[in-house]
Amino acid sequence: MEKGVSPIIGALLLLLITVAIGFVYFTWIYGYTVEETTKARDIGSQSIDCSEAGITIISCSYDKGNTEVVSVGIENTGSVDLNGFKVVAIYTDYDSDVNDNEDLYLDVGASGIAYITANASKTVSEVKVIPLECDNISDKTTSCS
Repeated sequence: MEKGVSPIIGALLLLLITVAIGFVYFTWIYGYTVEETTKARDIGSQSIDCSEAGITIISCSYDKGNTEVVSVGIENTGSVDLNGFKVVAIYTDYDSDVNDNEDLYLDVGASGIAYITANASKTVSEVKVIPLECDNISDKTTSCS
């Protein structure tokens, strides 16, 4: 008498293994799709919100002396609250320094001051401000005294 698996049990085992592999593959694809869709929706909603954002530099002062601090007055001119700003000091030799002012929060219509410490051995020719949440908008000034 031969020992082994009957053809019916073999077919059932093959079918169960195939279904199990399909289930694992479907679960992985479903999780991946949900994750990527959520990322795309978050990026899309940020772009929509940022399309209504706006800032204006209302003042700029440069304490060229002991501290070398550049103070930039910013007004939120858009219709979206903004949290955090990047200030870029561009020098006459086209080099630059960057400082994130992460704690500066501006409601719609509000104004505040962002800071950057400049290089004492260089001359600031331009100051640029960029919201951290909406890096597609910015404002710059060349008059900073």
